[in-house]
Amino acid sequence: MSMPKPHIFFIVLTSIFLNNTFCIAQTKYKIKSCKIEYTFSTGMAKGTKTIIFDNYGNIEKQIEKLDSDSMTKQITIYRPDSIFTIYPNTMTGTARATFNMDMDTTLINNQIKKVGEGVFLGKKCEITDFHGFKVWNWNGIVLKKETPFSDKVYEYATAIDENYKITIDEFSVPIDIKFE
Repeated sequence: MSMPKPHIFFIVLTSIFLNNTFCIAQTKYKIKSCKIEYTFSTGMAKGTKTIIFDNYGNIEKQIEKLDSDSMTKQITIYRPDSIFTIYPNTMTGTARATFNMDMDTTLINNQIKKVGEGVFLGKKCEITDFHGFKVWNWNGIVLKKETPFSDKVYEYATAIDENYKITIDEFSVPIDIKFE
């Protein structure tokens, strides 16, 4: 028995919504560098996320912390050829090659509807909707996400620093991490 198409889209979009790994590998931003602070909730846990990127998003770092723990949960560094996920509390991590998602997204893209424009944190955003999932996008950067099924699942930016100074070791992978 095959799964109805709307359910497949819901599963795919929920996965993308809660995990930006799929999106980030393909995303190129319209500004050279930036630091953005977010707050999020998965419905089970709440926390903060910081995204720092350079070279229009070709290199990026995400730092996640849970509200229930003062330690950093994970750091993910995206480079054009690889992705490193680091777990500071255990000093372990994973590394993998970046893969190109060359797939026909026409069916999904045809169902994404622009529903308007809005201002979020002083930035003019395009607001899109995909089966009730709403996304506020500024310069290729998602600033806010809302789900149709729960106000307990969300992600939104709380601060944007377009003048953030990228340090020379900003995207360096710590040498003392044991990669599995």
